[in-house]
Amino acid sequence: FLLRASAAFAQAIVSCAHMGGSRRQPAGPKPATASILCLHGGRQSAELFRQRIDRLRARCQAEGIRLIFVDAPMLQPDGSRCWYDEDGGDAAGAASAAAIAVREEWERHAPVSGLLGFSQGAAVAAATALCSGGDDAPLPG
Repeated sequence: FLLRASAAFAQAIVSCAHMGGSRRQPAGPKPATASILCLHGGRQSAELFRQRIDRLRARCQAEGIRLIFVDAPMLQPDGSRCWYDEDGGDAAGAASAAAIAVREEWERHAPVSGLLGFSQGAAVAAATALCSGGDDAPLPG
């Protein structure tokens, strides 16, 4: 899920994600013109998500798009992280912690152009967009 993107920004992501056609390597990174917070799935980490989408990250970097990988606030016994407990738990507390984590990273890395999420991270990105207050309101809500 990619949320809150301008048409030019969305086109840049589509071109970064396109893996067909020529396999030429990018000439090198352009200066960052956009930043995206990347929210990993449950029982992952920011570093693991970065490794899993490294080809996309490299292509985005070549297009001047900086991907910023964020760790979820809930630490699991196995060392992985999650945005909320899928087994129930304190849903309100987890939602609050997730919202705070996204807001803090958004402000720390401002200006941020959008959110990219996988699995639980996509749910958090969607909830953030839903709570942002409309088209003219900056994320996060």
